[in-house]
Amino acid sequence: MSDPFDNVNLLRIIQESETLFDKPGSEEFLSQLRENWEVLTMLMLYTGDSGTATENPSETVLTDGNATYDADEHDGRSLVIIDGLAAGNIYEIDATAATTLTCTGDTLLADGVKSGDAYKIFYNLKHATAHTHDDVDSPFVVLADNQVTQAKMADSAIGQAELKKTIAESSQDVFQEEFGRITLPGGFHGLVGIKVKGETTDIEFQNFEQISITTSYQNIKALFYNNHASAARFAYIQQQYIQASGEVFWYMVMRDKATKEIIAQFSAPDHPCMMQNISPEDYPHPWVDEFDPNLHEIIVINPDVAGLEDIRKFRSIGNRTILEVIETNQVGALLIGLPLNMDGSEGPRAQSTRAFARNLARLVDVPMVFWDERLSTAAVERHLIEADASRKRRAQVIDRMAAAYILQGALDRLRGLAQQS
Repeated sequence: MSDPFDNVNLLRIIQESETLFDKPGSEEFLSQLRENWEVLTMLMLYTGDSGTATENPSETVLTDGNATYDADEHDGRSLVIIDGLAAGNIYEIDATAATTLTCTGDTLLADGVKSGDAYKIFYNLKHATAHTHDDVDSPFVVLADNQVTQAKMADSAIGQAELKKTIAESSQDVFQEEFGRITLPGGFHGLVGIKVKGETTDIEFQNFEQISITTSYQNIKALFYNNHASAARFAYIQQQYIQASGEVFWYMVMRDKATKEIIAQFSAPDHPCMMQNISPEDYPHPWVDEFDPNLHEIIVINPDVAGLEDIRKFRSIGNRTILEVIETNQVGALLIGLPLNMDGSEGPRAQSTRAFARNLARLVDVPMVFWDERLSTAAVERHLIEADASRKRRAQVIDRMAAAYILQGALDRLRGLAQQS
């Protein structure tokens, strides 16, 4: 082998005309086959380690005084001589030391390997069962039942818990008689499942924005139009995407600095930079094109694991976020169930609920009242069991029925106070 071994520019497709049965093998054709094999071998199997013999080898040991290999680092891999009389020879490495590579049973000196000959180290080129990508390059792995399972793959496996389909949502103000653009929230990991809607029928989904193709990648945006003559309206987009970052949940709001009016919202189990394959420094929120630091402010809520389920209950009512419900229904107050411990003390879940309320208070000017929710779920479940509701049906309705139970308790208490006064 020669220096072109690692020159990827030599790689080319063999033309059909070069392999016709009536065309004898030319020197150029055979040379190209060799170069293709060398370059592909480099791309697929080269370990990145190479050097030069600093003295004539024994029959089985090549010495490179400039090397600093770890013990056993290249055991089971292939030693390939690059130049000299033995150029192209392949030997299997049995033992690795700091400056020596031992190839038991081989005859390096008799084959013509000399001091000054260059070499490269590859993953196993000679074993019939091919490379197994285990860093040691053992010949093969035996599975007793010939089945590959996540348990057998251990930490290398990606299962349903690590890789799953989920939903990202984004909404934004569209000003009267103007177009509005919303970046697809699923980004590069988004799937075809996209849903759009408007705050009212004044909002029309036009299409995906037509953009001029350039040499740089650009985000695709959904294009909306607001037909209303005098008022802004929200446009919403929901997209399925593949989620595997391990983040808990992200909720972001962009609002007007002066009026505190909410301009846009985003929610997903991942930070938006994950979907766009961009660093968080370059894509800190979904509105990098629209955001003006002099006019806007970004509020981010990223809860801990303990508070995740509680926040999910608060943030979604059907397909609407709690902010939308407050805005569209002119809510006068919020009653928040407080999950106290049975002895009345506050544990992590209660503290998480209070933290959520503090974050929400920054976004809405609505009074909030905490209400002891102990035993509410148990009481509702007893009622459903007495009503002969199935386990599946109980799971579907228990949260909202528990919320109604808590609300009724608070209303009864207010009514009692009013009668006493």
